[in-house]
Amino acid sequence: MNVPYRKLEIPPYSKSDIAFLALGTILNAALTIWGLVWVTTHWHVVNPPWYALVVALALGLFLADFLSGLLHWAFDTWFDEKMAAISRMVVLVREHHVYPHHIFRYDMHHEAGSGSWTSLFFTAPVYGLVTVGVSEGTIVGFSSVVACIVISLCIVFMLQFHKLGHRRSKSKIIRMLQVSRLLMSPQHHGWHHSANHDVKYCLINGWADQVLDALGFWRWMERVIQRATGAVPRRNDHEWMRRYGRSGGLR
Repeated sequence: MNVPYRKLEIPPYSKSDIAFLALGTILNAALTIWGLVWVTTHWHVVNPPWYALVVALALGLFLADFLSGLLHWAFDTWFDEKMAAISRMVVLVREHHVYPHHIFRYDMHHEAGSGSWTSLFFTAPVYGLVTVGVSEGTIVGFSSVVACIVISLCIVFMLQFHKLGHRRSKSKIIRMLQVSRLLMSPQHHGWHHSANHDVKYCLINGWADQVLDALGFWRWMERVIQRATGAVPRRNDHEWMRRYGRSGGLR
């Protein structure tokens, strides 16, 4: 029996949600600024060669892309709207698959808060180890901090980059960056929305997609987790599509 179309109800932010997002934004901004200050003050100590900086920037962009894909894959594949702490984000992800352009309804300051906590989780240990735990700068440590700065900035703006994958930009600079594959293009991200939403998860520039999809990384991870826990990946995707506006299920 067909279930009538129903509009998704997005859970509103509570005061504690807003405070949590604001705290993440402040902490991540402070840590990123600290990293920039440390890089500036240690430049003359390390005197990094140009190629080390190029590698650090490229590594930062690749890892940021990978982390954005990891987060996207996790929400698409495993998380449930019944998980109270992240229910709003899960519903937003579900909504995005049914109505992709609804993402333009949401403000950057809330999205930056979510990205900030993700950034902190991965970069704070590196910042702490290198800038506090090491007395003198090394090329490896210096490059690691540079990469973390890139990751911090990219993950904070991750969902803004995601939006660029859904609409042709009016900016010639943005379009040039997309053609150069420094930012994700609508053509690249379109693959994610063209089938079962199980490929091309990365949201920064798509670099990591080329490696991960070629290796079958996501399907391998899903098999490992399913065998270890019994959890079924994307277990109710078709039900969501059927209930919320696509009677034919996934495209």
